[in-house]
Amino acid sequence: MAETWEHTVAEHRASTRQRLFGAAMAVLAEHGMAGATMTAIAERAGVSRPTLYKYFPDVDHLVAALAREEFASFRDELDRIIDPDAPAVEQLEHLVVAHLRYFAADRARMGDGSLEAGMSPVVRAAVEEELVEHHARLVGILAAGVADGSLRPDLDPDLAAELVQHVLGGMRHTVRRRAGDPLDLAPPVIQMVLSGLAASDLRP
Repeated sequence: MAETWEHTVAEHRASTRQRLFGAAMAVLAEHGMAGATMTAIAERAGVSRPTLYKYFPDVDHLVAALAREEFASFRDELDRIIDPDAPAVEQLEHLVVAHLRYFAADRARMGDGSLEAGMSPVVRAAVEEELVEHHARLVGILAAGVADGSLRPDLDPDLAAELVQHVLGGMRHTVRRRAGDPLDLAPPVIQMVLSGLAASDLRP
């Protein structure tokens, strides 16, 4: 009986937490970080402020948790679509497409009020911590590509991963600015990335 009750409580907390994330996302879309308040998020979620404070001490920690949740969801998507045993070039292509799909969804949810507008040190630290893990995944893909000969033998996987991350991160703004299907951007972005990374005989 105690286990059933604990399970019910855990489910309720998880459901409330997701509702708070959804409300925070909506408030951020309208007002950005600078205009997001605990009162606005509580009202949007349909909970009292005391209830919200039971979960998060302030907006910064709520948004930091939201950022971690978003990164975890994106990692799950990468795990689903990227075969770690596939050639590195193929993994990179899937990575580009996954970013475009995510940014397309982000455009619909976040509008112009992204986390970047007025990002606090607490949120920035959470994002940077998550990016370290994303960087490590990319380094692994690039190192495997050097080892299997599909990527340039003189490639520095760590530096190249950082540069590719900048390219992929910048695509968020491109997707926001451009109308139409974001996946139409995949071929030119993949070509640009592989032109600098692929072995000479495999460059597009």
